[in-house]
Amino acid sequence: MKYNKDPRQAPRKIVLNGTFGASKDRFNNLYDPLQANNTCIAGQLFLLDLIEKLDGKCDLIQTNTDGILVKLYAKEDKDGIIAICEEWSKRTLLELEYDEYVKVIQRDVNNYIIMDADGHVKRKGSVVKKLSNLDNDLPIVNRAVVDFFTKGIPVITTIMASDKMMDFQKITKITGKYEYGFKENATLPVHEFYKTKAGKNNETLYITETYNGKIVTDKVQRCFASIDVNDGTLYKKKKDKDSIDKTAGTPIKCFIDNGDILDKPIPSKLDKQWYIDVANERIEKFVDIGK
Repeated sequence: MKYNKDPRQAPRKIVLNGTFGASKDRFNNLYDPLQANNTCIAGQLFLLDLIEKLDGKCDLIQTNTDGILVKLYAKEDKDGIIAICEEWSKRTLLELEYDEYVKVIQRDVNNYIIMDADGHVKRKGSVVKKLSNLDNDLPIVNRAVVDFFTKGIPVITTIMASDKMMDFQKITKITGKYEYGFKENATLPVHEFYKTKAGKNNETLYITETYNGKIVTDKVQRCFASIDVNDGTLYKKKKDKDSIDKTAGTPIKCFIDNGDILDKPIPSKLDKQWYIDVANERIEKFVDIGK
């Protein structure tokens, strides 16, 4: 179906993958860890055998449970590499598909960008993936990183050019592990939180933490970096703790806007430099930067 571009391929692939995933879920009636592990281990061993046959004939870039990515020493080596792979297919009764790329930018096996000769880009991983309306966290940062690697556009150019407020949203969620969020703000009333610890004689000691701000009860927050001196940090209060913790991945100074921002102009207090810094940090973590 995939080869024939049959649209029914996509939902059926989900069913197949979902069935395998269920075999490792101990709460599912399809739970079968022995066969699930056999599938993974067998696949890894088969690919290890293929890698051994290719050793010295190309560079191995990455290997996963269902495929490998290699770099040819020269274009003329392509037919020889495919011949080795076809021999492996006949011996293992496993079919291989081949995709050819001209550029690979990789941080690890779960975060990479690959480009084919026509300029088509495939992206995988949270820091570079293509976002959607339902999964739209820091879209300007993702775009800036991808454009830097694939088009050579400086991060600052991409970020400063955007005039859409939604491009700069950082989405945070208050899960069931937390009681509520807390938004620090120097102009709002004081709230006190307590850390507890055991003293020398096992007595309970209380350490007071005082914050200006208010409790946030919404389960999802749309957070933006800010240069306003009155804006503070976004925290979360865990159920089993007496103190609050900074919400991971959010700016030290931020503001929240959970309203309709589709056509809302970017406020002057938006700190675009924070997004530039985040994009540059992501770029620095990639392998072989600049090559």
